[in-house]
Amino acid sequence: MGATSLNELARGEYQVCFHCGQPVPVAARFPVSYAGESQPTCCRGCQAVASAIIDQGLGDYYRHRSALPANPEAALPEFLSQVSLYDTPEIQRSFVRAEAGNAREAALLLEGIRCAACVWLNERHLASLPGVL
Repeated sequence: MGATSLNELARGEYQVCFHCGQPVPVAARFPVSYAGESQPTCCRGCQAVASAIIDQGLGDYYRHRSALPANPEAALPEFLSQVSLYDTPEIQRSFVRAEAGNAREAALLLEGIRCAACVWLNERHLASLPGVL
């Protein structure tokens, strides 16, 4: 939680990250500009993601989101239940094909990526996962 103390949390004397909703450490200085106002973020990661969202013309995301998770982990179970549909053989028939042995090849479409570095980052992340060739 960084430099934000439990006393500050109890008293509500802290800023909330504009992107993730977590407390912003007292010494953190990672602002983003949204709708003509400076908004606080808790770390360089949130600052970078929020800036990318806004710079790509997708800033309405922040206006339309209905709520923030209580913590980043809270969003995971809901997300996993939503994407578990893709684990069913019926759905996989549309984007997975069998290869030699036990290997299977999945065709994934990641829309909106315009940058070769982002493609590289996604490929590197997938390649680092257990069981991915």
